[in-house]
Amino acid sequence: SFAKFKFNDVNLDFSPIPIGLVKSEMFPFIKDAFYLSYTLYKILSKTSPNLVLVSDDTALEGKASVLFGRQKGIKSLCIQHAALADHPAIVPISSDKFAIYGEETYKLLRKYGTPDKYLVITGSPKYDNVLDPPTNEQKSKLYNQLDLDPNSKYFVFCTQPIPQSEKNFRAIFEATKHFQDHWLIVKLHPGEPTDGLFYRNIAKEYNFDRFR
Repeated sequence: SFAKFKFNDVNLDFSPIPIGLVKSEMFPFIKDAFYLSYTLYKILSKTSPNLVLVSDDTALEGKASVLFGRQKGIKSLCIQHAALADHPAIVPISSDKFAIYGEETYKLLRKYGTPDKYLVITGSPKYDNVLDPPTNEQKSKLYNQLDLDPNSKYFVFCTQPIPQSEKNFRAIFEATKHFQDHWLIVKLHPGEPTDGLFYRNIAKEYNFDRFR
């Protein structure tokens, strides 16, 4: 037997997916992926944009948007949103063009077989100010915002919402506790809750008060 579902105005027939797979732990993810893809298809069908703009065309949301748009003759552009890992999972590129940070990203994508014609080096405006050292006024403002002593020393940990997050963070604490004159500053990933409770609770476990 096979599974069938009703979703909005469409009957979704998941044949020939056996009912055994439907009852497995993976099927909710398959079903959610189908629903999301269908929603994106409906959005593109109703809006008919001039361009499909995504920040990641290897993940489901971006790839589905790009491919559905291509079916309708809509061009696509992917704008690099973060540093890419040296891993085959960063390809294949689906968009018509990929706006990338620079030469290192270009070399990485070419290494994994991305054709040159898809890649355009544009840089990233959010990193332009990295070239200019912060002014004393900017430093003072940041110290005040975070209630930090400008004469102290700091480690900065930039988080990533991945399964290894807790293991990595605990390892950071284990290392930091050997530097009694350092504070630990956590810079949250934009995809994580802004309250930082996950990291604050671990800090409490370690009775670690040199933490922001």
